[in-house]
Amino acid sequence: MVAELSALEWHTITAEEALRRLSSTPNQGLSDDQVARRFKEYGKNAPSPPKSHRLRKYIGYMTTGFSPILIIGAVLVFISWKPLGEPAPAVANLVSLAE
Repeated sequence: MVAELSALEWHTITAEEALRRLSSTPNQGLSDDQVARRFKEYGKNAPSPPKSHRLRKYIGYMTTGFSPILIIGAVLVFISWKPLGEPAPAVANLVSLAE
């Protein structure tokens, strides 16, 4: 019956024909036995929850708003700290980056 229903073009048949094929009536709907059988076969008649895009959301947090400015600032501090002075950078090197 599933193959037959999936191949059926619902927009081309009449309402009476659709009710007949589904073994239903317009006043009472499906019988309790049919409801129980279909619930067991297909599950709850509810939409599935949306997919979670956690990684995409976290990457979005790091690449939008004020975050890129903070990342660039961290890279500039790292670059100016080690190569420009051992063991500590000269104050003039740090000030020149801020200007």
